[in-house]
Amino acid sequence: MKTINWDQLKTLSDDKESIDLLDKISAWHIYTMTYNKFIEDNTPFALHLNGMTFNFIASSAFSTIETYIDIFQKNNHFLCPEFIPKNDQLILDIGANQGYYSLKVKSYAPNCKIIAFEPNPLMYDALLKNIKSNNVQMFESENVAIADKDGFINLEIVPQIGAIGGKSIKIPERKWMKDEFIRNINAKTLALDTVFNKYKIDKVDILKIDVEGMEVEILSNCHNLDKVERLVIEYHSEKIKEQLIKLLESQDFSISYIDYEPGDYYGDIYFTKNLI
Repeated sequence: MKTINWDQLKTLSDDKESIDLLDKISAWHIYTMTYNKFIEDNTPFALHLNGMTFNFIASSAFSTIETYIDIFQKNNHFLCPEFIPKNDQLILDIGANQGYYSLKVKSYAPNCKIIAFEPNPLMYDALLKNIKSNNVQMFESENVAIADKDGFINLEIVPQIGAIGGKSIKIPERKWMKDEFIRNINAKTLALDTVFNKYKIDKVDILKIDVEGMEVEILSNCHNLDKVERLVIEYHSEKIKEQLIKLLESQDFSISYIDYEPGDYYGDIYFTKNLI
């Protein structure tokens, strides 16, 4: 069970309702982790934290709050100074989930341009609500998966845990995973080259990728990496980590930083384009 400082979260709450809702989420979190079951309640609600609005569904709230902590408290994907976005930059958010990375980007640089991609329709719906609730401008998004080619792909998701999903959700092994948790979706795919052509992209300042194991196949089939200045990639196995390093070093990128916690199978790698 991830350790969550609920008292600290409450200090970020903008109203009494959000404080009370955090108490409920804490109880749901304990229930799920204790019994390996999800609560059967799909009531929507919003938390107001630190001047921002975040949309939740009760049954997935425990997972959503963990995503909030990763991005807004642990500062995941922002741990290198050069990966703090600036106004007028272009950011690609691949595997945007509920839009938390994009929201954090906009907290730093309200006038940067973001193009975001998320295949899970449940997470994409949450993303659109979060973008609207926080009046985010200069933002475009698509309910698609970025893959090695244009087409369609079968993906596995767990509706109550938006942070995971992919071609095979049991890789890496998750001992708590039950077959009954898994749902299948058929998602439209775009190759990364298609994205560059469609949006007429000449330069990407930051490319963020979190695609649950599809990182290498996406980048291996991209012929526009010379237009990318920085990449921050969440890897999902040691094998993928080594493949990414080999691939991107061959494309003239250097590692700026690797962020991981001992014992975890995943982490973030920050890559920066070498100066000529």
